Amino acid sequence: MMVYLARMRKSQIVLAALLVLGAPSLAYLISIARGPDFDIEMVRPIPSKLSVDYLDQAIGFFPHWPAWFHSGAKLTQVDASGNPIPKAQQKLQTQDYLRLGIDTQRLRGKYDLTLLVTDYTPKKHLALRVIGDTKNSLTRLFDRLDWEITFEPKPDGTLIIGKASAHTHQWRARIFGKLVPSILLNQVFYPNIIVLADIKNPNVLFPDPADDPTHGGM
Repeated sequence: MMVYLARMRKSQIVLAALLVLGAPSLAYLISIARGPDFDIEMVRPIPSKLSVDYLDQAIGFFPHWPAWFHSGAKLTQVDASGNPIPKAQQKLQTQDYLRLGIDTQRLRGKYDLTLLVTDYTPKKHLALRVIGDTKNSLTRLFDRLDWEITFEPKPDGTLIIGKASAHTHQWRARIFGKLVPSILLNQVFYPNIIVLADIKNPNVLFPDPADDPTHGGM
């Protein structure tokens, strides 16, 4: 029994527990499933020893984005019609469109997400909205899904604040968004800010200004 539970997702365990509790819990689930859609939100702070300057350069380096997105395979900047933009013209800025290839292998396979950069304030804030999903794995759950990354400079590095916010669009999203919103949003928050917090990778071709002994601090 314990082995079986270990293989279940947390959301599945919650649903199974509620069903075991009987008719009142089932009636409650049905009322949520048939009820109105609503907003949910999750905030996750992650400390980093890297400077804001370095982290800002990292998110501006498109070839490295797949390294800090869960199951990310490839990132391509596109225009509003979905046509790739020449690499020489690519630059992260507000109102950009990005196509992120996802490869989850045995789970959902390969699919693409189209993201709109709703805000990019250098060294401070990046906001992305999921506007397309070739697998329909996210857009069938939510009619709005936003990911945000905020940098707060600290004396010993940076506090990275990741935020996911969404508006439910389907009965499963309503049920788990009401019962376990943090678990639900954790599963659909694709930016891996834990990896981003330690993105000092040899493939990134720029130094951290904080490593320069002449650097005057944050």
